[in-house]
Amino acid sequence: CDRCTTKEGYSSVNAVVKLETSDNHKLNSKEVQNSVSLTFSFERKPFIHPGVEEEEETANDDNSTKAKKHSNSYEEKGTQIKYTIDLSRDYDKKERLLIIEVIASGEAPS
Repeated sequence: CDRCTTKEGYSSVNAVVKLETSDNHKLNSKEVQNSVSLTFSFERKPFIHPGVEEEEETANDDNSTKAKKHSNSYEEKGTQIKYTIDLSRDYDKKERLLIIEVIASGEAPS
């Protein structure tokens, strides 16, 4: 298990649970020889969505229209949270079982 937190608002927690075939006879199958590992991960980090350029139509004296781009000056602040669960059989490549990603407005979602 490992954990990381920074002053900027980033934090993560990772934990690995390993199930050996000798611990649980139900794991004995053609797909699993020795063990199954589940990796549980949590990550929280600040999310800043920059301002977006918008087009605005303006009328000219000769009744034609012209598109003008301008930048929206606000930034939307929020928090991005991600939960994942990965599976590995007998030290093989990890397989993603679940991912949940949440982007919430505000700096401290509940």
